[in-house]
Amino acid sequence: MTIYEDISEAIIDSLPLKEIRKVLRKSDLYPAYKGISTETIRRMAKKSSRLQVMDAVMRRLKRDEPQNATYKEASKVADEMYNMAQRLFKEVLASKNSKK
Repeated sequence: MTIYEDISEAIIDSLPLKEIRKVLRKSDLYPAYKGISTETIRRMAKKSSRLQVMDAVMRRLKRDEPQNATYKEASKVADEMYNMAQRLFKEVLASKNSKK
């Protein structure tokens, strides 16, 4: 797997929550994910959950930034969240593989 390939949902689901949390605490992504559940981060990393993530982003935008509450902005934020979550799971896999 290269850094440009997405991690499959099956692999994401197979990674232990304990391992995800451990890598997250050491990651430079930690400030962005602090207070977000590991299950939510899993959902953000899955393409099949994109509409759910977009809906959540849209609700947050309507509440906190009504001037930016457009589907284009929600899509942009959902894509950024997906990419960050994928990056985190790549770090988890790299950590797991380095222990072998």
